[in-house]
Amino acid sequence: MARGTGCDQNGAQARSRSAVASDGQVAKLLKQHQLGALVGLLSASAWERRAAAAQALGELGDARALDGLVGVLDDRYVQVRAAVCDALGRIGDPRAILPLLALAVHEVSDEARDSALASFELASLARVLVEGDEQARRRMASALGRFGGPAAVEPLTAALEDPDERVRACAALALTQLDSTRAAEPELGGDTRTRLAQGVAGLTSWAAAERARALATVAEFGDAALVPQLAASLQRFGAEQRLGAGADMDWNEIMDDSAHLADTVASVLAALEAIGGPDAERALAEFHALRPSS
Repeated sequence: MARGTGCDQNGAQARSRSAVASDGQVAKLLKQHQLGALVGLLSASAWERRAAAAQALGELGDARALDGLVGVLDDRYVQVRAAVCDALGRIGDPRAILPLLALAVHEVSDEARDSALASFELASLARVLVEGDEQARRRMASALGRFGGPAAVEPLTAALEDPDERVRACAALALTQLDSTRAAEPELGGDTRTRLAQGVAGLTSWAAAERARALATVAEFGDAALVPQLAASLQRFGAEQRLGAGADMDWNEIMDDSAHLADTVASVLAALEAIGGPDAERALAEFHALRPSS
């Protein structure tokens, strides 16, 4: 795991030297290469000392500090979390990818999130999509949909062929997220969008509602070929609303409550309205006819 090319390495190193220099004890331990003592200071009562210790460990670059650093990624102070991310990025041990990724996805602070993301090169993330276990591949695909940008399209498209269907589902959803963030200028090219639509349609054991949501995102850009599949989804959802939740509804952990279902139906309706034409209008009319009267 190498430091990502988008980070301000010179600025980060300057901040690191400044913080370490301001703490005489940490500076002394760093000069003496006292790895164990510095790891111990990660639990110091003062956040400034914890941050300085993390930065010193990053300067040492010793992978033996990995467990100690990962253990304080949830420190209550953003300055400490950012320092830990910077240190892990300097050490460059690939075992830190998933902990940093988890922080990047859920972090509320821009400073700590930027430090986490700056610790990656896309090649490292893409390698997890190929070499990681099933859970790691799913988490990586989902995260790339949040922050991967255009460079994530190729590895996510390749993940549509993953042997595990849940990984394929996460990759499909990630691609639709990338596409939907730029509605005026779709992120995905025509070939990729075609592969995505085919991949989504083939997720037979994926939650019907989530599959429909992904299809709707693709179809919003005018893909009339998806109208029959969207129409079939609407018919199913209309029947579910009338008869109650069907026993054969294959919900997964992503779609686990009625609010999600309502959002999905709204997405499908919006996609059909955007596509227009006789087939889309017929699907809309049939769905509204199935809905229970209020």
